[in-house]
Amino acid sequence: MENNISNYQKQETYVRDAVKNGADLLVCSSPIRKSKNRKEALMRTLDEMY
Repeated sequence: MENNISNYQKQETYVRDAVKNGADLLVCSSPIRKSKNRKEALMRTLDEMY
């Protein structure tokens, strides 16, 4: 698959909102993968969940 803007998924909602609305599964790899400090990005995501 070609990597261009037409097939890139955008963020649909925030983690906290998704959990609040009953999401069973979250895909949030881009903010973590693109971060210079992945551990910190993961911790921010986990903090937002609770």
